[in-house]
Amino acid sequence: MANLTEGVGGLLGGGRETTWNGDVEELLYDGESIERTVGIGTGEVVVTSHRVLTFTPDADGEHFRQVDRPNVVGVGLSHDGNAGLLERGVKWGLIGVILTGAGQVVSLDGLVSDISFGSGAGAVGLGGILGLLQTMLDLIARLDEFMTIAGALTVIVAMGVLGLYMTTRDRVLRIELAGQEDLLVPVASDVDEGVVERLEAALTASPDGNLKSDDPLGSPDGTDGGT
Repeated sequence: MANLTEGVGGLLGGGRETTWNGDVEELLYDGESIERTVGIGTGEVVVTSHRVLTFTPDADGEHFRQVDRPNVVGVGLSHDGNAGLLERGVKWGLIGVILTGAGQVVSLDGLVSDISFGSGAGAVGLGGILGLLQTMLDLIARLDEFMTIAGALTVIVAMGVLGLYMTTRDRVLRIELAGQEDLLVPVASDVDEGVVERLEAALTASPDGNLKSDDPLGSPDGTDGGT
């Protein structure tokens, strides 16, 4: 019998917080049995003959989740964070690098250095127009400098966004599911690969405790099922 050390399934009712403090076996179906319970810090992952149950009483989201065991195709430790921040950080970083590189490679000053409209003072009303054109040429000549500055600023912003993304990353146990989004379970920082190995051993074992054979025609212990 696996007793939960902390309540799960936090509910708000009657104006105060209540927690479920029952036993895992109370959640089992008829004929379902617990095969292994693995601690992941303050929570637990329970492998039964039918399902994989996760209990995370300190999580911000759901405290209890379940998946059918046949849909589990793999487990592993990884990290999860705000994907939107990561996407924006990478995108802005690429834009900044492109702008900076273009500003360093392209020199527009040489293209317009030989063009000058002068003051145009001898023509009535022409001086203002020529002065405006000359101002535009001067801006074009410095466009590569502007691209370099804008690119550098964009790279700095991108680094800040990526740094913010790093602060949102949490260590998780990733339970890979067939045809569904992976189930991500928050785990403590000291959880190691031993947890993964114990879960894999439980998931690859048949209900009688023997390892499953890769040959669907073979017996559970891996020997030939024929006579």
